[in-house]
Amino acid sequence: MYKYLWVIICGIIYQQFLTNYKQFKFQNQMKTFQISKDSSFRILVPQNRIEMEEETVETSIQLDSKNIYRPIKIIFPPPNLPKIITNTKSCNCKKSQCLKQYCDCFANGQMCSENCNCVGCFNNTLNMEQRKEAKVQIINRDPGAFKQSFKGCNCKKSGCQKKYCECFLSGLACTHLCRCDGCLNCSK
Repeated sequence: MYKYLWVIICGIIYQQFLTNYKQFKFQNQMKTFQISKDSSFRILVPQNRIEMEEETVETSIQLDSKNIYRPIKIIFPPPNLPKIITNTKSCNCKKSQCLKQYCDCFANGQMCSENCNCVGCFNNTLNMEQRKEAKVQIINRDPGAFKQSFKGCNCKKSGCQKKYCECFLSGLACTHLCRCDGCLNCSK
């Protein structure tokens, strides 16, 4: 089956529809859709969307127990679609549930994505309350925890041309804050 499934859902969701999540079975796969109380909702897709010809299937999904159906449109990418590469790092958390600062996604203020290899992840849209609570606890202990700080690099032999150089990794030229030797990453 295709690795990515993009769904465009058309129709109006009623205000009295209070259930946040429904499951829809399509070709023996269970997919969970997040449904908001307003008249529209979104499904997140990768940031680098590629233009492509798609195979489209139209069907309907049951919205509540009153047998109200709304149309949905399922768009499958072609089978020869290259893997989409995102700019975000992926995490490999095992025991922290991705709610600690050493989770790259959580520390950068991002949700974990399908590229992550984490186990028991709580850093997603399904667990927003736990995520906010963990963030508040960390900020109470360290108020500057989620602020981006640029310290400058300390490269000695690499000439600031390797990925472990903080400046090179950020795509910036070295500045007066850096304490590097033999720098080749200077603005000229």
